[in-house]
Amino acid sequence: MIALSVLLLCSLSLGITVNSTVVSGSQLTITGTGFTGTLMVLLNAQKLTIVSSTSTQIVATLNSIPIPGAYRLIVKSGTASAPFVVTVSRDSIKIVPFSASPIFDLSLGNVQKITMSGNVTSPTIINGFPGQQFTLMICADSSGDYIFYPPATLRGVSSTVNVSPNMCAVGTALVDEDGVTEFMSSAWQNGE
Repeated sequence: MIALSVLLLCSLSLGITVNSTVVSGSQLTITGTGFTGTLMVLLNAQKLTIVSSTSTQIVATLNSIPIPGAYRLIVKSGTASAPFVVTVSRDSIKIVPFSASPIFDLSLGNVQKITMSGNVTSPTIINGFPGQQFTLMICADSSGDYIFYPPATLRGVSSTVNVSPNMCAVGTALVDEDGVTEFMSSAWQNGE
């Protein structure tokens, strides 16, 4: 989950308030008041597609997950327009529980780590969106010498990754335009 903090830049007399914003996967949820009439949401001048709305909540689709930093958010409701600044922060690393067939859910974070206590033979990557960059940290416990067989959708990698005791292999990949296929953008790097 990605948290967005909101800093108000305008007076509340416009009738629009934003209380909180949350990004989950490729959706931005904005809660507040005054969301009536024709609505528009802009993030750094990029118009977002509104999926649903009520007078207190707007759900919009992001074209990409924002990297940490400050962004200008504009919510337009009818003829009223309210600019805000949002700051993006992320959970540092998403821990994926060990199993022979773990699921790396990219909607939960762009850096995911698994510590193997056996071979991983059937991993799956889900909920990526086109252009999303992510990092997998494949680690071994103190017994180590395990094999990680990359997901069938992950291209540009060798057939297996061997991980020694108490070591990790780290690789970065990019989700293709189909939202399903991923391509390694860096080779697996082995280290502690």
